[in-house]
Parts: sequence; C-alpha cells; structure tokens
Amino acid sequence: MRYSGQVCTANQVAGPLAGGAVYFLTNLGALTLLGVGLGKPPASLWSENFRAFLPSYLGLFPVSLTVSALYRHPLVTPWGGADALIALFPVVYVYFLWVHQVRLANAMRNIVEVSVRYLEAKDPYTAYHSERVAAIAGDIALEMGLPPDQARTVELGARLHDIGKVKVPDPVLKKERGLSKEEWDAIAKHPLYGVELLRPLESFLGEVFPVVLYHHERWDGRGYPEGKAGYEIPLTARIVAVADAYEAMTSDRPYRRAKSPEEALKEIQDLAGTQFDPRVVEAFIRVWEKNPVWKKKNEYLKTTLA
Repeated sequence: MRYSGQVCTANQVAGPLAGGAVYFLTNLGALTLLGVGLGKPPASLWSENFRAFLPSYLGLFPVSLTVSALYRHPLVTPWGGADALIALFPVVYVYFLWVHQVRLANAMRNIVEVSVRYLEAKDPYTAYHSERVAAIAGDIALEMGLPPDQARTVELGARLHDIGKVKVPDPVLKKERGLSKEEWDAIAKHPLYGVELLRPLESFLGEVFPVVLYHHERWDGRGYPEGKAGYEIPLTARIVAVADAYEAMTSDRPYRRAKSPEEALKEIQDLAGTQFDPRVVEAFIRVWEKNPVWKKKNEYLKTTLA
C-alpha cells in the first residue's frame, strides 16, 4: 500500500509538470516561429517575452500542486474547494500587487517621457533628438552583440541622456555661440544634474545612470564631467556618445546647417580613437551601411510622426 501511494504521488506531480512543460514549450515554439518569420532571432524573443516570467512559471508550479492536494484532501474545512480557495488568496494578493507595480512603473516612465518632451519643447531644434539617439544607440548595441535587455537599457539611457538640461537656464541653453566660462560650466554640469534628477527613480529605470553621467566623456580622456578615458567609460555611454554626435551633426542648429549623413559618417570615422571608441565606431559604420530609418533625419521624422 505504501509503495502504491508513492507511485500515485509521483504521478500526481508528473502530470501537472508535463502539462506545464507542454504549455510552455507550445507558447515558446509558436512565438519562435512567428519571430523567425519577422526576422527576429530566437534568443531575442526569449529574453523579451519569457525570461522575466520564468520565476513565475517555476514559483506557481508548487502552488498549483498544493491547491490540487488541498482540494482532494482538505485540512482546514470539510470541503476541498474551500481549502483550495484559501490557498489561492496569497496568489491573488501577489497578482494585484504585481499589477500595482506595473502601473507604478508605467507612471514613472510617463513622468520621464513628459520631462523629455518638456526639455525638447524648450528648444525646437532638438525636437525628437532623444528618440533618434535612442534608435541609433539601440541598433549599435545589438550590432555589438549586447543582449536585448541591455540594448533596451541603452535605448532608455539615450532617451534620458540630456534630461539634466532642464536645470540649465534657457538663455544659456539657447545661446548660439560665444559662451562665457560660467555659461559653459553650467551646460557641462547637465550630466550631473541628470543623475540628480533621476536618482529617486533608480529602482524603476535600471542601469541608465552611466549613460546619463558619462555620455560626454571622450576616449582620449578630454571629456566631462570626470575626464574618464578608454575602457574606464562604460560601454553603454560610449555607444550613446557616438549616436548623440551623429544625431547632432545631421540636425539643423541656429548657428549651422545639418551635415549630410555621409559627411557626419566621415567625421565619426575621423574621430575614432580620439573622441570615440574605435570598436563602437566600427559597429556604427556597419549599421549605417544597412541604410536604417534613422540615417536621414527627415526620413526618420516622417516615420516617427506618421
């Protein structure tokens, strides 16, 4: 009898486990086929759609076994259904807590989005600057082999890289040329201002702070705010530095006309090893040659505003 009970228990575990595995693999297989049809690599699809939910899959399995066991053999009430409902209360609580956290995270991102829009509204010449820098930086990150989640961090950091300029006075920010030392110092502090502004949101934004703080550092150590050089500069910031420079060069400013994509590419190439990480520049060139939508700003804006 004891042996028979053990077999029964093993079967009770194996059944739900097999069912869960089939459900998971079916979803993963269907999504992989869809992604292959759209030209997305399976690893990217896994990271974007399943990686974050793996703890939930694993954590809910023993809960489901507990609920099933209590339904068959109630311990608290005479009816198994009541015991099962009691066991489900913590799951329901965790679900609503998760929903609340998702809404809070979305609210934080909306606040950040509004802040970026406010910054760009202060200077019409920088409209959609952050969005385009994010598009360029994300493509470079993927070209360099960064995992999709890290590439998304690069994109988010790129969107926020200039957020500290909201603390720079408008007359200084919009001045076309001839900045005094005090005015230049005020602008050069915007990476520090950005980190200061975003610090309360750190738990929601992830590892964006190196991008915000170091995107104006140079490969040769002559950048700001800390004068870091070479590999001292985080890779995410080195990527955004190239994307930021290309976007700025191919955009009109009050004091100059935009460079052509070819002219901007040539300048980026010339500055490899001095201002920019050569490896990042190489990746940028490879992506640029694929004729991405961000290559020409006018074309990018047509796509963005469509």
